[in-house]
Amino acid sequence: MGFLRLGALRSQVDDQTLAQLEHVILHRMLDERSFRLQLHRGRFQSSEAVTVTPEQPIVFAFDAEFEPPIDERMAAEMLEEIEITGGLHVVVA
Repeated sequence: MGFLRLGALRSQVDDQTLAQLEHVILHRMLDERSFRLQLHRGRFQSSEAVTVTPEQPIVFAFDAEFEPPIDERMAAEMLEEIEITGGLHVVVA
């Protein structure tokens, strides 16, 4: 279980999901395009939201020795959700 830090937001995220988020966030930041990220703790528990911007400090810290491989289909679906809705909703542990 790694963690994601976006500005003041710090959240534990499983390594596989974190790898997908890193891929998607960096892809968007290279295009200098902001989006809203909402992390949900389980299906019906609390959530945290943050606007991801190119100026914002971002830290991806993995628990595993090596980053998990990127699931290209999942990453494409995440990027499509951002394009359609302007944001991304992710369920984390």
